[in-house]
Amino acid sequence: MKRLPRMRVIFNALNEIRSSIVFATLIICIVFVPLLFLEGLEGRFFRPLGFAYIISVMTSLLVAMTLTPALCWYLLRGKLATEHGDGIFVRGLKALYRPSLDLCLRWKRATLALAAAATGLTLWLASTFGSSFLPDFNEGTYTVSLMMPPGTSLEESERVALGVEQRLIELDGIEHVVARSGRAERDEHAEPPSNSEVEVRLAPNAEPAAVLAAIDTVLDGLPGVTTTVGQPISHRLSHVMSGTKAQIAINV
Repeated sequence: MKRLPRMRVIFNALNEIRSSIVFATLIICIVFVPLLFLEGLEGRFFRPLGFAYIISVMTSLLVAMTLTPALCWYLLRGKLATEHGDGIFVRGLKALYRPSLDLCLRWKRATLALAAAATGLTLWLASTFGSSFLPDFNEGTYTVSLMMPPGTSLEESERVALGVEQRLIELDGIEHVVARSGRAERDEHAEPPSNSEVEVRLAPNAEPAAVLAAIDTVLDGLPGVTTTVGQPISHRLSHVMSGTKAQIAINV
């Protein structure tokens, strides 16, 4: 009979916060629902993130509504139902907390100085982290995009692309080169005949930075042609996230 009042107190406390916890969790999950309807490359990239987040949040809600009250019933024992005393677990926590609290109150200035130093160290450490969404890839392949003026014929695009292909294959550190001009109209990434892509595969022992500098030297000799150099996967991901294939984009 003594257990029932204790359980009743715990579950009454749970009833007071149940609605706010449930509604807050549902609102957070609704925010991620649009990710589940993305298609194409962006869907493959972001849909698993949405599923994982929603499942984890709903699981944590289930644990908070079922397991947490049961653990409280076992851990917060004592005179909770009558005198609101502390259980053995809470008494142990307070026994560990009181000495540290007394020490901090006795040495207030030292505690504040230590906290400020820890905050400054944390901010400095955070400034050393990378700011890009994805790390730099080393795919062993470069994608060279050649964008000629609109209206350029397919024959002219192929002539320029083949010329670039022949010059690139002569560079050290390049294993083979494949050029492609335009894409079909029904393709997911349709391209006009004036645009060409040259796929450059590096040799196993090649130095990517040196090969990239040599490719830039070749592309500098193409007047009237806009060129960009990237890697296949990172190039496509940047295209998905920014809506443009350029490495630098300005939204007006």
